[in-house]
Amino acid sequence: MERLIKIQQGLRIPKNKEGDKGRFKFRSAEDILEKIKPLLDETETAVVVSDELCEVGGRCALKATASLFGKDGSPIATANGWACMDSHIVIDKYSGQEKKSMSNEQCTGSASSYARKYALGGLFAIDNDELDPDQPEVGTKDPQPKQTPAPTPKPAPQPAVQLTPEQIENKNAILADIDATENFGQLTACVVLATGQPYEQEIRAKANARANAKGWHK
Repeated sequence: MERLIKIQQGLRIPKNKEGDKGRFKFRSAEDILEKIKPLLDETETAVVVSDELCEVGGRCALKATASLFGKDGSPIATANGWACMDSHIVIDKYSGQEKKSMSNEQCTGSASSYARKYALGGLFAIDNDELDPDQPEVGTKDPQPKQTPAPTPKPAPQPAVQLTPEQIENKNAILADIDATENFGQLTACVVLATGQPYEQEIRAKANARANAKGWHK
């Protein structure tokens, strides 16, 4: 474990890549792997990252696992990252139809890169002080002052949605994962798994409370 601590303390990876014409900055899994190599050599360790397709709540998800091993092959630590495959399909904002801007292979590669980035980030305790642009928002500070909107009529109360036993099981599993999250990347992955489900709002509220309690966004 001392070797992992040494790597975590010595690793610094700024967000040097720009996206959407400079509107945001980000780092990739490749950036992390490139920066980590000298520290792996110094501590005589090796990192291995693998992907696994799985089903979560009836949706196809990609689970990435990052593992750190000693020189003798003994495991030191492991962390996981998640990405829903359909979260990396582009949807036209006007028609609501899927846009074929990426092939199936590109969608898989995009999800893999995202999941691996957060698996590596969790393993090496890489801070993520900004919301990643390709994930649904859990909650961020609005830098611009908001005007007070005019009051609007309250909608009529809607009947409670009855969840199936499988949906209840999936919801409870995600809630438990939120309580165990150790960084903002894992938290946003939990929100992705609930996107489109009848319990999505409950998951987002829980994620917001967790993020506020941990000070991951202010």
